[in-house]
Parts: sequence; structure tokens; C-alpha cells
Amino acid sequence: MLEVARAALKGLPGGPVELRALPRVESTNTALKQELARGELAAPLLLLTGDQYAGRGTRGRGWLMQPGRDLAFSIAAPDCGGAAFEPRLTLALGAVVAKALAQYCPGVGVSWPNDVVAGPPLGARKLGGILVETVVHPATRQRWYIAGVGINVNSTAADFPPELALELTTLRDEMHRLRPAGADASLDLGQILASLARAILALLASDGGGETWEQTWRALDRTAGKTWLYQRGDRSDRVTAEEVDLASGELLARDEAGLLHRIRSYTDLSRARG
Repeated sequence: MLEVARAALKGLPGGPVELRALPRVESTNTALKQELARGELAAPLLLLTGDQYAGRGTRGRGWLMQPGRDLAFSIAAPDCGGAAFEPRLTLALGAVVAKALAQYCPGVGVSWPNDVVAGPPLGARKLGGILVETVVHPATRQRWYIAGVGINVNSTAADFPPELALELTTLRDEMHRLRPAGADASLDLGQILASLARAILALLASDGGGETWEQTWRALDRTAGKTWLYQRGDRSDRVTAEEVDLASGELLARDEAGLLHRIRSYTDLSRARG
């Protein structure tokens, strides 16, 4: 798998990229953060694992994968001007990841703030997620980004706990839904890894110029219509998403009284039921 990715990453802006694989690790993001904190990284690194047993998602939630069938990896790269489109980097990464996956499975989209989704427009389920963290290199004092990516590929929703099966999907499930005759075919993890890594590294090596990721996000956005409870102190209002302000990275959502809210952090939201 790494050989396929290595060949695909030749000639990218930003110089050579080291590729490394671990059979099993708690979290690829955590492992790279620890290396950076020790000052052991000097060039971009992609860390892949076949079994991530304590992956992290939004708001400290866990991220599960099926060992050997799904993708879990992180890329560490120095800041090459990405601050120009922060705090929108998570949105930008979501856009390029979804676009790369769409070549394997039509109907892949994005949902604020960091979800990659797939399925019918009104019933899209989570296909993967992105966790972006920053670390300051202790020797150079340069800021580094760590972009962790988890994608459900050759597993099926039935492989996950029952409470998650109705909320997530996989590339294999989506291919079965779209083309039942090809349901038994497995996707090539190496090719998908190469496509995603190339897209991510190209973005991280850019300065956000041209904002082409914004066009991709708008074309793939599945956020509108989702409902949450918006919490501020003791107050909680049911809100419905209208759009994402790509200039700020904020969610625009309207409450039941018609008031429009600008929501910066996902931690201010909880799931609305009923």
C-alpha cells in the first residue's frame, strides 16, 4: 500500500514525504504529536496504521475502524502559509478529501464542521472524518499541522456497533447501493490512500490562494437542513442549518423564532431528537 502512495506523491510541492506504517497504534495523530513534541520530525510524514484502537473524533469522541478494511492515517507537515485560510483549514481538507473519494464512489459530500458523508441528499450518513491539530516544533518554533483522516472503506455498517449502524456508511455499502452487482468487489486501499494523501499534501503546501476548495465545498455541501440544539449557558435553542460561511468557517443556523445564529464551534451544539 505504501509503495502505491509513494509513487503517487513524487513531484508534489513541499519536497519529499516520508511514509511510515505501524501495524497497530492508539492514534496516528497522537503518535505524530509525540514525535513533533520531541523535535524528531524535519520533513512531512504520513503515518498509516492497519489498526487504530483509540482514534479520536470531534469533541473527544472515539473513531472506530475495522482493522485491515478501513483507512486511518495522519499527515504531519509544516505550515507553509496555511494560516491564510485558518480556521477554515478543516473545511478545506474536508473538501479535498471528499473530492478525491468521489472518483471512487459518486455521491460523496461534506458536512460542517469535519464530516465526509455519502448517500442520498436527504439521508447522507457519515463516511469519514478529519481531525486537524497544530503543534509548534520545539527546535524551529515553526507551526506544524497534523491532519488525521479516518475513512470507512471495505467494511459495512453492520460491522459497527448497532448504535452507529444507522448513522454511518462505508464506501463498500455505497457501491452496493449504487451498483448491487458489484457488491463483492473490494476497493484498493493503496490507491485510495495515494489519492487522499496527494490532495491533502497539495493543500497543506499551498497558501490557500485561489480558494478552489471553496468551490468544491459549495458543490459537495450537505449541511443545510440538519438540526441541533444550540447551547449558550443555561439556554438551549433548536436550530436548523442554512449554510456555512466559508469566509469565517462559521455555521449559519436559524432557530424556531426565526433568529439567525453564527456558530463558530461544534462544541456549542448537541444532537436534536424528535
